[in-house]
Amino acid sequence: MVNGKECSNCSLEFTREQLKAAILATNSESVKIIGFDVKVPGKATQVFKGNQSNQMSQYVYRSPYLGDTISIFNIKTNKGKLDSYIRVKLVK
Repeated sequence: MVNGKECSNCSLEFTREQLKAAILATNSESVKIIGFDVKVPGKATQVFKGNQSNQMSQYVYRSPYLGDTISIFNIKTNKGKLDSYIRVKLVK
């Protein structure tokens, strides 16, 4: 789930503010997200720890342009890696 929306191998549309506040979760209380990678077009892949981006890593969200698709992948949990990805299209 991303910001409470069910999402597995899916595409979402978020504003820049929604993307900055994104929180990844699972449907299971016992499975917690512990890390994920984010790829912004034209930038190196950023590795995040935890289930949301932190203040230090916010710069990655200032780079994309409206219409760009940001990929969230390599999602890791306390039970292993998820075979899932998320694509987020940046909208106004």
